[in-house]
Amino acid sequence: MAKKEVPSDEMTTTSDDAPAPKGRSKKEKEPKGPDPIDELSANWEDAETKELLTRQLAKEVLSKGSWATIMFLVQDLDRKSKAYRAPKISVRRYKKSGGSYRYQSSFNISSEKQAREMMVIINKWFASDGPGRKAAEEVGEAAGNDDE
Repeated sequence: MAKKEVPSDEMTTTSDDAPAPKGRSKKEKEPKGPDPIDELSANWEDAETKELLTRQLAKEVLSKGSWATIMFLVQDLDRKSKAYRAPKISVRRYKKSGGSYRYQSSFNISSEKQAREMMVIINKWFASDGPGRKAAEEVGEAAGNDDE
C-alpha cells in the first residue's frame, strides 16, 4: 500500500495508512538538548590576535525565558601591561529569538566598592520596614519573587 502524501505542516504519516497529527501530546516532552543560555559567555577576544581581552570568572543566571538576565564577574585585560584589572560585574540582558539568545544591553558595576554600596542600598530598600518591601506587600508580592 502506498503512503499518502500529506503537507508536512499539517500531519506526518506514522504508518502506510494511519496519519497522525503533527507534534507531540502534552505528556510527551521534546528531547532536551543543551540549554542555549549555557552557551552565553562574557569572554571576549581580539579577532586578530586571539588575545583574551575580557575574561569571565563567574556567571549567574538571574532570569530565563523570552528575556534572560545574566550577571557575570569579569576582568578586562590592560593591553599595555598585559595584566588583568580588578574584577567588575557585568549585568547583561539577552532576548531569545529562534531558540538562541541575542545580546540586547548591559551595565557594569565597576568595582567591588560600588557593588558593596549597591548591596547596602538594596538591603535597606527591601528590609522589613523598607520602601521596597512595603510597596511589594501593597501589591501582594511575596518576599523574593522575581518578575521575570
